[in-house]
Amino acid sequence: MLTREMRMRGVSKGIKASRIACGIWQERLGVVVIPECVTSTDLRDAWALALRIGKRAIITGPTAARIQGRPIDSDLILAISPVERHARVPGARLLRREPLFPTRCCGSVRLTNPEEAILDTLEALSVRDVREAQRLLDTALQLRWITPRFIESALILRHKRGQHVRALARLHSLARGGTQSHAERQMRKLLYKNKFYGWKGNHRVDDANGRAIASIDFAKVDLRIAIEVDGHAFHSDRQAFERDRVRDSDLAVAGWLVLRFTWQKITKESQWVVQRVRDAIRLRSARPPVPPLPPRVAGKS
Repeated sequence: MLTREMRMRGVSKGIKASRIACGIWQERLGVVVIPECVTSTDLRDAWALALRIGKRAIITGPTAARIQGRPIDSDLILAISPVERHARVPGARLLRREPLFPTRCCGSVRLTNPEEAILDTLEALSVRDVREAQRLLDTALQLRWITPRFIESALILRHKRGQHVRALARLHSLARGGTQSHAERQMRKLLYKNKFYGWKGNHRVDDANGRAIASIDFAKVDLRIAIEVDGHAFHSDRQAFERDRVRDSDLAVAGWLVLRFTWQKITKESQWVVQRVRDAIRLRSARPPVPPLPPRVAGKS
């Protein structure tokens, strides 16, 4: 509860201080929280923000994302505040705008949907720490928490509303730049730097029935060499591991040589990666031609 409400209920400063000191109560974002009422740390912060800002407050950022099952590792605390209000909450950042997409209710608090919560986190991080924002973007794309199409739709809405779009436009550019992770961007730089030309990003491979087998990170189509990049969030779950192994097997059956490189190898042992690519190109370029059909023997069909 707020300090003024505590005074109205007869709670003195001394009682408040002693209960906080003993850990019976907690003070968070200028609000006294009773742990028995709010057990989750994120729910506690969401409740405190809503109480400080007012009924129209909408919780976003890492707090809203984690409450909705997206385990973002960030200490940012963000909320959308009504534009006409000018409340300040120490330790939190208030966004002076309306949400872009429909909100959700969690008890007595309102949350942005998980995708918008992640997007708000990315924008805030890009101002504070570009590398941290890039790592989160890589993770969010790889785990499919967010998609380049969603970022594009948010960018269009921001344009229509006349809101600032510089940080969002930068994120959109990174997300749709032909690669989905920092590791893939580094791999692309390696290919160009070492004059490995003719590689196609996100190349789709179909089977004989037109069914998509895979979307290859980097493909040398004429030689059927596939480069797959494992970024920071690679194999975050068993299903992803199994899915990638099935895809590699399907590509091998279709005649592709699959090279899989980790983020560690690309960034720390780039020369080893370059040599493996060079060896693969040499191997595939030196393949013997398909032998001609044997001559027909007279009298035999």
